[in-house]
Amino acid sequence: MGFPKKINNYKASTFPAMTSTFLNLFVPTNVVIMENILSDCSYSELAISNAIPTQEPAFALVEFHNATISSDYVPGGFEISGIRILYNAFLNWRRAPLTLHNATDVNVIGNYFGPPVTNDGLVPLTNDVIADLWVSDYPNLRFVNNVNATTISDGESISEDGTTNAIANAFEQPVGPRLAASLVGGNVTVSWTSPSPGFVLQQTGSLTNGAADWVDATNEPVLAGASNVVSFPVPGGGTNQFYRARQR
Repeated sequence: MGFPKKINNYKASTFPAMTSTFLNLFVPTNVVIMENILSDCSYSELAISNAIPTQEPAFALVEFHNATISSDYVPGGFEISGIRILYNAFLNWRRAPLTLHNATDVNVIGNYFGPPVTNDGLVPLTNDVIADLWVSDYPNLRFVNNVNATTISDGESISEDGTTNAIANAFEQPVGPRLAASLVGGNVTVSWTSPSPGFVLQQTGSLTNGAADWVDATNEPVLAGASNVVSFPVPGGGTNQFYRARQR
């Protein structure tokens, strides 16, 4: 990721990409993107102004396109296949966090889609969608059990060839993970089932001031089997310690 710089009153930033001139270019197949936190609070002039679907979007956090040199829009052929986008958190995005062209056999399952960036006035909420899809094999695109925390209605959140459609079971209400705690030597371990996109572990030593007492835990979780596990030293002097999972 490059450092932002000013161009025509827009911040521009670089991002990983492959083009038709990329060494040993290949069409992506059998790709798994799983349990990531994907976020981009910068922007470029291209990301704001490029046309959909004919030009390179340069805005999506996850983007798979079958593109030609003259146009990003290929009107036929499902060459991108076997894409699995599972249990990721999409944060701080503009226009669409996910965009696919010419794709088949795609599963988008269990992801958390947070609110878009709208406070700079560059992209109105009415122009945003969660998934921007073009010329894809829609009967074989499985979009289920995701969390829509964007404020965009479910029926307006997925665009297929420029038309928003409601997809049955595409979204569900977020459910906080169930925490478990145990003593291991001089540490207390807090664990919960992985993944739980959109939730962060918090701790407090007192419940008297409500939400004001809670702070994000700084200890990083480690993956142990199917669980996230965080270890904390047992507080001395009989001090209490409480833990909870909070939605971002």
